[in-house]
Amino acid sequence: MLTRVVLDLTCKAEVKAQERSFTGFLVRGLVYEVLKSLNADYADKLHSGRWVKYAPFSVTPPYTLEGGAIKVLNRRAPAGARFFIEVRGLEDEFSRRFLEGLVKGFEVLRLGKDGVASVNTVSVSSTSFNELAKAEDVGADSFLVSFITPTFFRKDVLTANVNPKLKSLVKEARHYLLPDPVSLFSNLHNLYCAFSRDKPPSSYRDWLSAYGLIVSEHAIKTIRVYEHPKRGLFVRGFVGRVKFDFLKDVYDKEAARWTWILLRFAKYSNVGGGRTAGLGVVDFKPILKEGEN
Repeated sequence: MLTRVVLDLTCKAEVKAQERSFTGFLVRGLVYEVLKSLNADYADKLHSGRWVKYAPFSVTPPYTLEGGAIKVLNRRAPAGARFFIEVRGLEDEFSRRFLEGLVKGFEVLRLGKDGVASVNTVSVSSTSFNELAKAEDVGADSFLVSFITPTFFRKDVLTANVNPKLKSLVKEARHYLLPDPVSLFSNLHNLYCAFSRDKPPSSYRDWLSAYGLIVSEHAIKTIRVYEHPKRGLFVRGFVGRVKFDFLKDVYDKEAARWTWILLRFAKYSNVGGGRTAGLGVVDFKPILKEGEN
């Protein structure tokens, strides 16, 4: 089951990320505090990354709605401001633990060292993987993806076909700062398979590798955000809008259907690295064929 928890908050004391940092890290800290209030061992294992390959949740940074559009509060939320955060669970156990902890004692939330926000409302919605898998091909040749918060993909050189002498020099995965369709949908494919019993066919990865999707337009820029400014630890990511096209020469109806499923899933999972800190938040919009409404 996929669960979305939307917290409608009012800022009582300014919520502020560290200098050059990002408010999504504060939301991640809040999630672990809620989990620790029920079971510190569960929270610590989840935080360490030793327990699971893929974290079973994602978050958004604080945001406001202006004219129906999301405005991300990357650095701060001033006192008195009304804003929202979202926590999305990709499995039942995480969602149950988080909601139970939230209900038991978090009418006032601490975000960061000094930030305080009161809870106005908590909205919970859910859907099943079966419901996502019922999605049909919407009949679009193209679609737009908005990368709302910084996004990057990890490239594991150690598993790639690289000269062994060069591999021996590699100390860490590479961060890839481009909206490559193979990177994007391979990442979503892996996440989906980690949490759903219903899997895309193996032919989907082959279709991706043949670049059944291409980038036809983009307007992106890169941003650097610091997780620990004093220690100099940072990540770079890209934000902006990207248009993807289905190519006719290898078009496959089933592959297209799974592409729409994975795009819907992305609104729960986020994409790329740092999903639990509000990185990789995306939205999408199909571009219908000419003559269709």
